[in-house]
Amino acid sequence: MKILEVRLLRPIYIDELFVANHPGFQLLNNYPIINEKQLPTFLDYVSLVFQKFNSYVERSEYGLHFGDQIVDLIEMLRALCETDEPEIVFNVRAELRKTIPLVQDELSKMGKCFTSPSSIQDFYEDIASALYRSSMYIMGDSIYD
Repeated sequence: MKILEVRLLRPIYIDELFVANHPGFQLLNNYPIINEKQLPTFLDYVSLVFQKFNSYVERSEYGLHFGDQIVDLIEMLRALCETDEPEIVFNVRAELRKTIPLVQDELSKMGKCFTSPSSIQDFYEDIASALYRSSMYIMGDSIYD
């Protein structure tokens, strides 16, 4: 696969960065909304994407780290899929609504670390959008509000 040079000043392999061999990559590209059955695979994929990104930037001179909020988001989505107790669901939904924008912001910042090709920035924006749409779906909210 093609090697790219980014602001991190070391070669980046796109297939490796995108974790393209994981089934979650296909979910990202083929499903506008990830449902409850697909969610564990997709969340595992997103976690790996953060890990892969961090493996590149942690070794750089910038000392960046991303993904602190994604662990919380994953746990909240799992909790929503595993329980229907109103008290738990209402609290988790409220916290999830606060966490989603934080994760979206992290993904946007991750994409901005790359100057080219623009498909890398688009990739991180696509993950942010998929997480938003899927979270809204799991919570029973409209994505158009």
